Amino acid sequence: MNDLPTKRTAFVVLGMHRSGTSSVAGVLALLGATPPRTLMGPKPENPKGFWESEVLMTFNDEILTRAGSAWDDPGPLDHGVFDGAQGDDLRRRAREKLDEEFGDADTIVIKDPRICRFYPFWRDVLVSAGYEPFVILPLRDPAEVATSLQARNGMPIESGLKLWRRHVEDAERTTRGQRRRIIVWSQFLESWRDEITSINSECGDILRGADKGVDDFLALPKKIRERDLDIDPLTRATFEHISGLMK
Repeated sequence: MNDLPTKRTAFVVLGMHRSGTSSVAGVLALLGATPPRTLMGPKPENPKGFWESEVLMTFNDEILTRAGSAWDDPGPLDHGVFDGAQGDDLRRRAREKLDEEFGDADTIVIKDPRICRFYPFWRDVLVSAGYEPFVILPLRDPAEVATSLQARNGMPIESGLKLWRRHVEDAERTTRGQRRRIIVWSQFLESWRDEITSINSECGDILRGADKGVDDFLALPKKIRERDLDIDPLTRATFEHISGLMK
């Protein structure tokens, strides 16, 4: 029997905006992982909450700004912001905010789609705080994501697809060879118990909370799951490739 339960574990939900990251993070919290203290409140597009830290989201937006980007910009980042004195200051502040949001909790869940763009930074912060990260990469069909972004933000479909590719490609590339699990969100909705069992088998059975209420929490209007958009071959191939990496 492995000794992982004696370690601090950080579940990092690393997925694109509008890809089911909130529901995955919410399930982890319902099953015993500690969520952040300053949770974003529910909104019409996420009536059951985002399960995301307001503090960390604001900080991650600052990082993107310093790197010459924004949450809706798929362009390359200036990774020089993570070097030298500036990088040291960002890591120090990130560690402080991590402590503020999670205290001395042994098992936490951290989620912000922005982290897809610079996960190695947060991995270093988590490890320095004594956590062993376990990354969960939720994939939602890019057609659904782009349609949702168009409805919520007025984002053109093509821009939404480019943003989807950037986030999922960055997340997959920077977590290779690490503890992670790739899940397809639509399958998670139908068989979340199987996914949690698989995650527990890799993490030492640390998600032991009562599962009462999870099915109700995951219940979504049918329209959210519909797809009525054809997408370009590159985006479709990316989705099929990454979903094919599931164990």
